[in-house]
Amino acid sequence: MNRFIALVILFSVAIAPLTSYGLEREISIILDRDSLLKGEEVRIRIVNTGESMLKFQGYLLKIRSCKTGEIVKYFLQEEESEIYIRSGETYSEITWDQRDLSGNPVEEGNYYIIAEVGDLRDE
Repeated sequence: MNRFIALVILFSVAIAPLTSYGLEREISIILDRDSLLKGEEVRIRIVNTGESMLKFQGYLLKIRSCKTGEIVKYFLQEEESEIYIRSGETYSEITWDQRDLSGNPVEEGNYYIIAEVGDLRDE
């Protein structure tokens, strides 16, 4: 019997003060589908959905179990130089194989993603 794993997206980011552009910043975490079968790969994209170009250096994505609060997987991307992403552009695409930090399949259930973006600011 196939069971579903649901990912609840919680997005948390430390944002620097707005510049004089007066445009709202928005970065979204987008999945390729709403529900998944156990063991299916999850494609996660980080997209600039705001109106202005953004500049930042890397990110940390943490996938947590809603049941236990435990971090089951994380993805760290550090950039040597600043990255610029225009409105509508995808910064990064990550594939999660629904395995934990030890390489074991995660339990059926709900999971959420927390993203920390380093040194985010308007350009």
